[in-house]
Amino acid sequence: MGCTKGQPINFFKSCVLVTDDKNISEGIQNTRPKVTEDELKNELEHQLLQYAKFENIGNSVIEQGDLVDILVTLYDKNKKEILDFESMERDLIVGDNEFDKRIEQMLLNKKNGSKIELYSVEGTIFEQYDNAEFFDLTIKDVRKCIFPKLTEEFLTNNFGVSSKKQLDEIIQKETEKIKYELQLNKNENILVDRMINNTAFSEEFEEAVENRYKDLMRQYEQYGQLYNMSVDEVLSSFGLDRYQVKENARKHQGEWELAKYFYSKNIINITKEELVTKKIAYAEECGYSSVEEIISDCGERY
Repeated sequence: MGCTKGQPINFFKSCVLVTDDKNISEGIQNTRPKVTEDELKNELEHQLLQYAKFENIGNSVIEQGDLVDILVTLYDKNKKEILDFESMERDLIVGDNEFDKRIEQMLLNKKNGSKIELYSVEGTIFEQYDNAEFFDLTIKDVRKCIFPKLTEEFLTNNFGVSSKKQLDEIIQKETEKIKYELQLNKNENILVDRMINNTAFSEEFEEAVENRYKDLMRQYEQYGQLYNMSVDEVLSSFGLDRYQVKENARKHQGEWELAKYFYSKNIINITKEELVTKKIAYAEECGYSSVEEIISDCGERY
């Protein structure tokens, strides 16, 4: 877990939280997510895509996995072409849903050269464009994705394994890890929001948020002095503004309050020995020489 020195360490995020307090635990998922066969198949194809070849399909219809080159033109409500929109030409793989799921479904069973005329932009990626009401879509080219044969030589040279079973196991573990991290992030956001909205410590909490905000702004001000920049120029260079800094301060303080709550209730499913091990690991990862140093810098709640 990455952390910048001086920021609060949210190490409880990696623990599975267990509590009987329904006001806190509602909606929290404590079990590790499973990877479905479809997810495993899709991720395997995604990994193999970099080694795939694409061949023209002639007059065959478009199927899942085909590479399609489309040309799009947008029109306003009067069905006049929107001139300040440059015709969009791009490749997409049907079924990976990275471009637009609805449009990819429209392409299925169509042929090279086919055209979809004056179709409503509603529910598609094109509705984000000002004044756009309709679109034309022309299929310029279609190629079939040919995946490599998973021979022992290919697997060894490209993935360091000797069988598809071993590759499946690796992909499954990595996919489970990603899904678990996403689940933990979702859990954390739910819990922090609930703690922030808890009126029981509202006044004290808002004061702590303000102090944390001032500390952050002082850091940005010091940075600006080094490079002869105003605070707002510094924030802009980091893609931030004062409101976002305040929200970051609020979230960090919410994390502290959440950790404090769990420790007071003794409802984190982790032993003291495991906790010490985690603290040492996070301290080293974040550039601290010891647990004592990080406690001094981040506070006793660590």
